[in-house]
Amino acid sequence: MRHALRIFFGLIVAAVAGGVALLLYGPAAAMLTAAVILGLAVGGIWLSTVGRRLVATGMVLALLASVGLLAWQVMSVLAALTDQSGPVAEPDPVALASATAKVEEVADDAGFRLELDEEEITALVQQGLAEADTPLASAVFDVDGAEEVVRFTGRFRSGDLTIAATVRLTAELGGVSVELVEADVGDLNLPGMVSGALEDIVAGLADFGAVLGESGASVQSVEYTDTSLILVGTTRGGEVLTSEALLASLRENTASLAGAVEPPPERLGPGRVDDVFEPGGTYYVALGDSLAANVGVDRPRDGYVSRFHAELERRDGESYGLRNFGISGETSGSLIQGGQLD
Repeated sequence: MRHALRIFFGLIVAAVAGGVALLLYGPAAAMLTAAVILGLAVGGIWLSTVGRRLVATGMVLALLASVGLLAWQVMSVLAALTDQSGPVAEPDPVALASATAKVEEVADDAGFRLELDEEEITALVQQGLAEADTPLASAVFDVDGAEEVVRFTGRFRSGDLTIAATVRLTAELGGVSVELVEADVGDLNLPGMVSGALEDIVAGLADFGAVLGESGASVQSVEYTDTSLILVGTTRGGEVLTSEALLASLRENTASLAGAVEPPPERLGPGRVDDVFEPGGTYYVALGDSLAANVGVDRPRDGYVSRFHAELERRDGESYGLRNFGISGETSGSLIQGGQLD
């Protein structure tokens, strides 16, 4: 019975110590810690009374140390997340001036394409930290174009506690949506314990769309390069001209013009020849582009070449042959240099 209790207590200590090691040092350290403690708990069965007491004492100390270390780390993180009393680092003046100039340059444009490199992003955010109610004192950004994420390292105002986080930025409803992918605060691998607070801090920190908010900007897409972020959007109700929008506009204009202009009354009826060739002693020869090639009509006899051929026959009272050399897409240059004149 005593042996079973020792093993059960060893399992509890192994679980607690292994969990703390997992949060602090990762899976490998957690497995090693749990294995060592379980080994001591099982192996202690065959030790002397003094040996078993030493193992039991070590188990108790390991349990207390694990709980104490975890509590201290959690309290440090919670204190860092709520303390806003410390100083904030100053932004780089050169990078800040460059970023500000870029923002002002697109402020009055209907459509904008704003590219900010890592130094400019860091400077803009650093300036925002001094004005915002946030526990962070500094942040440095690194854009990963391959994975389309932004990584940053930061320091809290409360002291030396640091944060390393990865976020993904996407355009959503005219703004920039910030998704927290992962974060490490101090020695703890988060965001399991305080993810809600971290997400609020990170979302405010990395909301680059807010930089354009005063100019009425609406962000339509976020693009990544190896060293920069590109925000594409509109300001003051303007529209970004894309190839899809241009084609859609052309289609709408074409449809609206279909009945806008009344065609002139028909003077020449359909032609007699419903082809591009009609044998005869004397020929009417037609050269030209799409109009001569009967583009836009269902049958050759409805085209202007056959109609004009029929009018010549009626005027002269003669029967003429017809040869239509019209080619769709022909130009004056190609007509002169070859093709129909060969």
